[in-house]
Amino acid sequence: MMPIDLKELIIENRSIRTFDESVRFDRETLASFVDCARLSASARNAQTLKFRLVLEKDETEALLALTRWAGDITDRKLPPDGGHPTAFIVICHDKNVSESMNDFSAMDVGIAAQSVTLAAAEAGYGACMIGSFSPEKCASLLGLSENVHPRLLIALGKKAEIVDDYSEMQIVSKDEVSIEDKYPFFSLLNITGCARGITIRDAKYPLDGAEITCEYQYGVSNEVLPGKTAKISVRDGKLLLIKICRQ
Repeated sequence: MMPIDLKELIIENRSIRTFDESVRFDRETLASFVDCARLSASARNAQTLKFRLVLEKDETEALLALTRWAGDITDRKLPPDGGHPTAFIVICHDKNVSESMNDFSAMDVGIAAQSVTLAAAEAGYGACMIGSFSPEKCASLLGLSENVHPRLLIALGKKAEIVDDYSEMQIVSKDEVSIEDKYPFFSLLNITGCARGITIRDAKYPLDGAEITCEYQYGVSNEVLPGKTAKISVRDGKLLLIKICRQ
């Protein structure tokens, strides 16, 4: 068995907020993530947590509508259209086991959530913990019994954004994306056959309603104008945006 580099896995386990919607989960994969949480520490070994798997598309989208992501990031919509998570794991407290939802209960939730997201990262998936949602509306949507109280949501999916020391990559679709001038250079690559209605503003090479095909990739090697924030949007299709960090 190959040894696991724990630090590299923790780095890989950063919060992901853009996903590849074409990659769906099966119940067994999600259950394997929950099994890692089940094996984690629990205060007094009380095992107060219950887990609800959400993987059907309609239910996933309905639950997503109850959430608020990354409140301090105000320059874009997260997750973007076309980049939604394809599953959730809902971590709940079972009041039949313990009425108290104290600090130790919150610690249990955090430990379980970290176990789930690390398991997902090891399997090649991305995850994002979400605490900004209505537990009451979530419980109603999922038909949870009165004793089961949602505490935390974990959004899951195949990553559609990649970050390293030199660049950041993400999918661009209908939602406008901003590029600050700390990323002086950027490229757009077509990944869906033909992308139409491409608009680029405040860049060296602007576009207005343009079209990029896989055969004619002319969206590479663009530059953000100094002191500006470039804006990109796509009417139809998807583009891979590669932003190069300022060194």
